Amino acid sequence: ITVLASYPYLTTAFTQYAPPDRPYATLGLDNEIVLLEATLHERTDPPRAQLDVVWQTRYPLAFDYNVFLQAQVETDDGYRVIAQLDTPPHGDERPPTTWRPGEILQYSYVLDLSEAAAAGNLDDGQVRYLFGYYDWRDGARLPVDGGIDDKLVFYGR
Repeated sequence: ITVLASYPYLTTAFTQYAPPDRPYATLGLDNEIVLLEATLHERTDPPRAQLDVVWQTRYPLAFDYNVFLQAQVETDDGYRVIAQLDTPPHGDERPPTTWRPGEILQYSYVLDLSEAAAAGNLDDGQVRYLFGYYDWRDGARLPVDGGIDDKLVFYGR
């Protein structure tokens, strides 16, 4: 009876997902996180940006990383952050140390741009979005694609 009662906790959770021909990006020192998809959607009413991400881990993670999503506009002095989101990768539902190797996870990150729109920051042209994983203890970002960069860059508007 004990085995039958614990059956729902022992079964494997399956995800229906057709993987792409190649990953969108890999993250981490040993490429432990594989980004399968990343799609940015911008909305004007209300002003917001949504990044839909699908990923898979290759190895068990030893630490509960956070993710960041920033919206930036270009100024004469470089890029300036107009909105930012810092959160656990799968919300408060699933810490990264609970992800099983090979498990496919998906999440949508929503960035509120209403304050930036009210201040006129969205009128000047293109918005650049940065996304990545980081260690919340010291702010160190995970490398992307073997160290080419420490973030993914998306362009909107």
